[in-house]
Amino acid sequence: RTPPLSPARRRGAGVAIGAFVGTLAGGTLWCSLKVDAAAERWLRRRGVGRPRLLMAGAAGVVGGVLEHLDARGDGAPSPDPRPGL
Repeated sequence: RTPPLSPARRRGAGVAIGAFVGTLAGGTLWCSLKVDAAAERWLRRRGVGRPRLLMAGAAGVVGGVLEHLDARGDGAPSPDPRPGL
């Protein structure tokens, strides 16, 4: 059996995990913003007057389609997230 970690080591592990997750989230956000800007530029070059409005509409349609497909599923009822209530 290994001895328990000291509070300093536990704190250090928490900071390292937090830094990793924060970096991962920041990188994901940065990539998302780059893709968003590229999509807007692409639409503007093709003469779309309000590309953000078109992008929002497309996102809404895709979200609705995904929600519809997810709701159909395999026909099995989803488990109750609040058992006992």
